[in-house]
Amino acid sequence: PSLQSTDTMRVVQLDTMVVHPLTGAMVPVLVSDYVTMSFGSGAVMAVPAHDDRDYRLAMQCGLPVTPVIQHPTDTVLPMTEPGVLIDSGPYTGMSSAEATGAIQGDLQTLGMGGASVTYRLRDWLISRQRYWGTPIPMAYDEDANPVPIPEEQLPVVLPTDVQFGQGNPLASSPSFATVTINGQDYHRETDTMDTFVDSSWYFFRFTDPHCHHLPFRLDRAGGWMPVHQYIGGIEHAVLHLLYARFMTKVCRDLGLTTLNEPFDHLVCQGMVIQNGAKMSKSLGNVVEPTPIIDQYGADTLRVFILFGAPVERDLEWSSSGIEGAHRFLNRVWRLVMEPTPCQDEPLVMKALHATIKAVDMDINRLSFNTAIARLMELVNTLSTHGSTAISRRYLVQLLAPFAPMISDALWDEIGGDGSVHESDFPVYDEAWLVDRMCTVVIQVNGKLRDTVVVEKGITAEALEALARSNEKALRFISGIEVNKVIVVQNKLINFVGKPVA
Repeated sequence: PSLQSTDTMRVVQLDTMVVHPLTGAMVPVLVSDYVTMSFGSGAVMAVPAHDDRDYRLAMQCGLPVTPVIQHPTDTVLPMTEPGVLIDSGPYTGMSSAEATGAIQGDLQTLGMGGASVTYRLRDWLISRQRYWGTPIPMAYDEDANPVPIPEEQLPVVLPTDVQFGQGNPLASSPSFATVTINGQDYHRETDTMDTFVDSSWYFFRFTDPHCHHLPFRLDRAGGWMPVHQYIGGIEHAVLHLLYARFMTKVCRDLGLTTLNEPFDHLVCQGMVIQNGAKMSKSLGNVVEPTPIIDQYGADTLRVFILFGAPVERDLEWSSSGIEGAHRFLNRVWRLVMEPTPCQDEPLVMKALHATIKAVDMDINRLSFNTAIARLMELVNTLSTHGSTAISRRYLVQLLAPFAPMISDALWDEIGGDGSVHESDFPVYDEAWLVDRMCTVVIQVNGKLRDTVVVEKGITAEALEALARSNEKALRFISGIEVNKVIVVQNKLINFVGKPVA
């Protein structure tokens, strides 16, 4: 019979039940028009307690909702995040990831299923009516039969006598319209291939850009590929990378490369957001960088963008952020050009080497915003406690990847050799990162009376003498007859005894 329907969801329950392959439970079968097309014609196991749409369907149709993942509050459904399984037989207590592997293994043992990887590389339309793009090396006879351009007439070069503004630019070119092959004239293909065609293998061409008889040579590409770190926009994370992998395997099959995969690591950077919308030409909300560069300099713009958000997150455009980056760079300039004497060299050196270590790690993991934050902390320290020549030199070198122009100018001002970008990146000294001091608790009969900061490794005798001279602790120590002193090195000293009569 038909179940309740709405304007957005229609459901029919069949007079059929299916057996759950793992539990043996009888499960009803429903037909609904809300399941997405990508599932094809197969059946989908609904989980109303852990899927928004399945939950709405169950509520509409009065179906039971049985949680199988523990909710943190035990109150709100559906629970759509990973968690720990409950009421799931042998899988109870497993994490979602652990249970997934266990269930796949059990289904495979029973011969009812298992894990698989599905690639959905759909048909790829590569032709378009654009001037920019790769010309398609084909022509047509009078009957519209395709004829390939002979190899000796390749590559097909885009013409310059084109008219832009209406229709396909290449179709307007007299010199391009006709091509002669073996003494016969043909009408040339005027579509160009989508730029995805080029961007799916350009990284190979970069390794051998001057080769004229092949796309690239095996020995040249083999020395550079695969790409160690690929950085691209999230909007291209699926199709472009899928095409790139496909083209790499085509090149492999043609004997042009031995690679199976083109990239080792991928990072998808976020987008620039303004007033809640992605910054794009089509929306008309693009900020022109030239006025910003003219007023503040290119380094200010770089620092703002890198500091504004983690590389994989969206960046909210902010005029105040631009001004903040500019103030920071001005502080660096004044600190280097107008130094003040160092008042606490150990503190400055410790902060300096801690910053070197942190910035080096941040750069290697592409966490540029935290690296700049570390530099801001170092600038605060040097502004407060003064700086040394080496701290100013290292500061300029650490800033160079993020603000290359001001760093090169400062490097020249402090007498650095050549360009700062050719100098060796600073290396931290682990000795400066060891904390030489510790806080020791002073107790009398187990009760806290005061704390004292001492050098690590202080002897028990020296610590006892120091504690007995502590004003707060002394009046309690003098009130007992000490018969035992307990010392836990670098942690506490406890005077034990009976009260003085």
